[in-house]
Amino acid sequence: MKLNLVEGLPKRDARPGEVVGLDIEVYRQEPPLHLPTGEFACLSICLLGDPETVFQVYTHADTREALKRVSRGHWAMHNANYDVRHLRRWVTVRQRDIWDTFLAERHLYAGLYQSTFTLKDLARRWLDVYRDKETRDLFATATEMTVEMKRYAALDAQDTARIADLQMHKEDVNWKSFTEVSTPTIWPFLEIRPFRVDRVQWMGISTRLGKRGEKIQKELGINVNSHQQVKAFLLEHAGLKRLRNTKKVTLEKYGGNPFNPRDGKNPLVKKVMLARSLLKMGSTYGESFLSTSDKDGYILPGWMQDRADTGRTACSDPNAQNIPVRNVPEFRDCVIASPGNVLGVYDASAQEPREGAQLTQDQNLLKLFRRGGNIYIEVMKEMRGTTIKKGTRAYDKTKSAVLGSFYGLTPQGMAMQYDIGVREAEDFQTEFFEKFRGVPDWMARVRTEAINIGYVRTTLERRLWINPHDERWMNNAVNSPVQ
Repeated sequence: MKLNLVEGLPKRDARPGEVVGLDIEVYRQEPPLHLPTGEFACLSICLLGDPETVFQVYTHADTREALKRVSRGHWAMHNANYDVRHLRRWVTVRQRDIWDTFLAERHLYAGLYQSTFTLKDLARRWLDVYRDKETRDLFATATEMTVEMKRYAALDAQDTARIADLQMHKEDVNWKSFTEVSTPTIWPFLEIRPFRVDRVQWMGISTRLGKRGEKIQKELGINVNSHQQVKAFLLEHAGLKRLRNTKKVTLEKYGGNPFNPRDGKNPLVKKVMLARSLLKMGSTYGESFLSTSDKDGYILPGWMQDRADTGRTACSDPNAQNIPVRNVPEFRDCVIASPGNVLGVYDASAQEPREGAQLTQDQNLLKLFRRGGNIYIEVMKEMRGTTIKKGTRAYDKTKSAVLGSFYGLTPQGMAMQYDIGVREAEDFQTEFFEKFRGVPDWMARVRTEAINIGYVRTTLERRLWINPHDERWMNNAVNSPVQ
């Protein structure tokens, strides 16, 4: 398609519902890109009624006027979290419906395609054109737009408008999850504020973890992150006859949870895994984790809705979702309230079992939820006629076994992930599946569906693609709709 670049405001207002491709460019921006750095370069606007023409403005005042002129259109952006976040630094952008081509593509193909959701990828798939993105690097040091940079930005807006229109008109797609969940959450995600940590206390913990890992590695006499050294060491000293690889998921079969010394697993494998974990924690949650914090300890991670293949929230730069508080609870103590505020801790009650009851439509499980009360206590009453109390070992084991069942874990998987024995997990899961027959029946159905058509469905009919070549595909088929 031809490109007619017009420098200046759109010549007409957008028609109601007309797709309007918008793209912002920023000079001298420093990573991570979700932080407010860099200077405004331009806003490019493509009205789909005349897709060959792209308007481009270079000042804050013209940007305000341009957005006013296209306010009645249906805005389309690629990664609206980025564009809106930075636009709001210079102009007012009120909450509205936005078609995010990035989120739409993940809605369609997450799990089928791996890490190929850039605008360049979408242009190749939907428009059958190749876009060279090397020009993007020029914005890192530029202070004014060149002809090449203007064309690059204009093509982004044009491609976004055209791709959005094609996505909207794709047949045999249920967009309910996208329009009711993914798109509306753009706005609350933009409002997430930074959290504050005690930097000195945090660094003290990560340093201790790293040193402890180094000490264990020295005792072992090998580089625990070397596949060849670990494999040779374990085959010679741990009593293993064969070892396919030394990935975490493989070592877990022999060593279980490295932070649980009571699970009866191979102690030498466990020691290797523990050294690995401690070294990784010391590195991941040290200076690199705090690198984006300010002098007062405030950290603003890059929160992203629908970035996991299951449709769940993800986080990066730094990843504040994976802080290992279960194994190192001291990290929690480092999070502190801002002056004049208090910390609140909130959690949804029995979120996975509730979703599991909805998906499986098991009548016994639905009955327990309608009855009210703590679902884990009610499950044990229903199964064994016994009453357990929250905060006890019996309660923790019951909760772990119920959650593990809905995660699609085997008894061996539960033993590795939770502080529970394999035989104990087997007995519980057998009883649980016998009492709540709808659960295993549903699991069998979704696994069959995953094999036959390649995907499973959520309650809002979103397709979640399953990779049958992944050794965890059976777990993923069950876990994905619940997540």
